[in-house]
Amino acid sequence: MSDLVERVREVLPSVRRDLEDLVRIESVWADRPLAVLRYPALEEILALGFSFLPADDPDAVAEALRRPDASTAARNHQLAEVHFSMDALERSLDALLRTV
Repeated sequence: MSDLVERVREVLPSVRRDLEDLVRIESVWADRPLAVLRYPALEEILALGFSFLPADDPDAVAEALRRPDASTAARNHQLAEVHFSMDALERSLDALLRTV
């Protein structure tokens, strides 16, 4: 049980609305599981294909912490690379600057 408690400490909560999306992406970069509650702005991140643990389902969170899914973590990391990396920022800024 103490191992589960230690793993739960790895789940990063966010209580500030203005930082929630940053915390979600940072958890992906750090290869940490993250339990989330659904809110409107989260839908934009989920629409990109990201997958997070359901914070309102403690049994699912506990199971995911007991048996981490490496493929989900890898997919989330790949999506972060595509959408939120410095290369992605450079591509977005380049496209934006070409319109002015």
